[in-house]
Formats: sequence, structure tokens, C-alpha cells
Amino acid sequence: MQIQIHPDFQGQGLGKKVMQQVLTKAKNKAVELTVLKDNPALKLYQRLGFIITGEDEFEYHMQVNS
Repeated sequence: MQIQIHPDFQGQGLGKKVMQQVLTKAKNKAVELTVLKDNPALKLYQRLGFIITGEDEFEYHMQVNS
């Protein structure tokens, strides 16, 4: 699954709401994602409890238990 928020709607809390719904639906399962190292959403994921579990040249690999 790939989730993107159109630039015109970024900074309004929509990404947070979408991710909270994803985590709610996951119900006690690990959720993993990758995010580009320069993506501002990295901070959102960290606020939601995701931790960096690995990285490559361009991306961080992250995980949270919902």
C-alpha cells in the first residue's frame, strides 16, 4: 500500500488521521513502512511511535506495533 497526501492538503493533519486509521485497523499487529530519508513525513511516523529498524542509501525502514 502506498499512502500520499496531495501537497495542497499537507500540513492539515490528514496524514496523521490516515495513519491512525491504518494502525487501528491493524489491531495488535506490527506495521512496517519505508520512507525516504528526506521525507517530512518521517517526523509524523516517529510521533506515531514508529522506530527505525534499518536503512539503505535512500530510505529508512520503520516499524510500530499497533
